[in-house]
Amino acid sequence: MDKILVIITGMAIVTFIPRMVPLVAISKLDLPEYIKQWLRYIPAAILASLLVLSFMEYSEGSFNFEIEMLMASIPTLFVAIRTKSLVKSVLTGIIFMALITILT
Repeated sequence: MDKILVIITGMAIVTFIPRMVPLVAISKLDLPEYIKQWLRYIPAAILASLLVLSFMEYSEGSFNFEIEMLMASIPTLFVAIRTKSLVKSVLTGIIFMALITILT
């Protein structure tokens, strides 16, 4: 049990350090406005890449789109843009994915 706790603690530290060091270092700098504007696009770019990867499936040497995921993402995107609420967006995605799974 002690060995597992040491491993988990070590993994937490190894995960924490690479994330916190740049954050602390950059937060102390006074970045130019154009860099701040550029950094604002990073979360959207990461989200877009994760979404595209969740729609696509690679099998037998080709990419296939998972139409169910795409169908559930459309109302979720609409709710996200309209309400700007993470909770409502997540709930919409869960509900539509469940309905699509049940109906197909």
